[in-house]
Amino acid sequence: MFILNILNFSRGYLTIKVTGDYPERFINMCSGKNINIWNVKSRGQKTLTACVSVKGFRHLKEVCRATGSKLHIISKKGLPFVSFRLRRRTGLVLGFVFFLFAMIWLCSHIWYIDITDNTSIPKEELMHQLELSGIKQGTPIREIKAGKVQASMLNLNPKLAWVWPTVKGTSIYIDLRERVTTPEILPTNQPCNIVASHSGLITSMLVKEGRSIVSKDMYVSQGQLLVGGIMDSSAIGVRYVHSDAEIWAITQESVSENFPLETIESHQTGNSSVSYTLKLGNLNLSTPVFGGKFNTCETENFESVLHIGNIYFPISFIKTQYMETINETALHPKEQVIAQAQQYLENLLQNSLKNGMILEKSFDVQTVDDKTIGVTLNATCNRQIAQKQPIEEENKIGPETN
Repeated sequence: MFILNILNFSRGYLTIKVTGDYPERFINMCSGKNINIWNVKSRGQKTLTACVSVKGFRHLKEVCRATGSKLHIISKKGLPFVSFRLRRRTGLVLGFVFFLFAMIWLCSHIWYIDITDNTSIPKEELMHQLELSGIKQGTPIREIKAGKVQASMLNLNPKLAWVWPTVKGTSIYIDLRERVTTPEILPTNQPCNIVASHSGLITSMLVKEGRSIVSKDMYVSQGQLLVGGIMDSSAIGVRYVHSDAEIWAITQESVSENFPLETIESHQTGNSSVSYTLKLGNLNLSTPVFGGKFNTCETENFESVLHIGNIYFPISFIKTQYMETINETALHPKEQVIAQAQQYLENLLQNSLKNGMILEKSFDVQTVDDKTIGVTLNATCNRQIAQKQPIEEENKIGPETN
């Protein structure tokens, strides 16, 4: 029905009123002569209204004469009549044509780029790489090839594991997946020893592959050989294996840092000012700052982009708010700084232990100067100390020694 209405409007049609003694004969004769007539409505026993095409209207004179009907034109609608009325208003016609072509051009380009915000990669870096891959504001939609964009982005940024652009209207949505970094693991076919990553007293040992050099309840030093990857027997001779073991030990850990008692903090005074910017593509039209400028301030932008659904336009309205700030020196109580420092150092040590745990701990607080204190955490920990060390070619000379 919608398409039919568009066709009728493009060809032009008239709304007419027919009066006569036999209106039904008028309708029957129109049907017999294949005159396109629709939307017929009765306005009484001898009157009806209807719509008729421009081509069909030319044949109604003969029908009216045969049925004794009278014909009156109520209105003329459609593109031919509109064009006729506007034939002398050249500026309006040209403006409409320009607007039509401008809308077609705007709707065939990308004006809004949205990147999935779930990666640690800075958005500015991703936007620059997208531009190098052929996607930026104003890029024709027909030139965007998802496969080429994906290949280019993965080549430019090794941190990415997957990229896929999706075009909706004049906007493009970039879905990203960041590559998960895994710790470097020695190949299982590469011979290696197990050495101590920290000094400590061994509490448990589980040797899965290799020859044990030490045993439980032995104290070992950092870098000392714990499990050898060189096996020697009279039956087989010398062979090299990929040692594997879980070795836990009691270690003594120490972490220390300096912490200031005074810090510079910024506070808002409550004074604010505002400015407005109309952004047309790369053209910015800004107003003066209403409320005055400040020496130090925090700024906040509120941008509203003109769009209809997924159809975005390169037109936006930006409100920039300035909040005046002052810097003040804050003196924190010594007890508060010490408590925060202790918690910080404990969390720092626990993170380095991974699956290990802190068994005992003590803190040492020293005054560095009037504005700084030093805090040291001394702890007894239970941690995994097995560290794999490849066996170099020059070391493959025989059984290992302690």
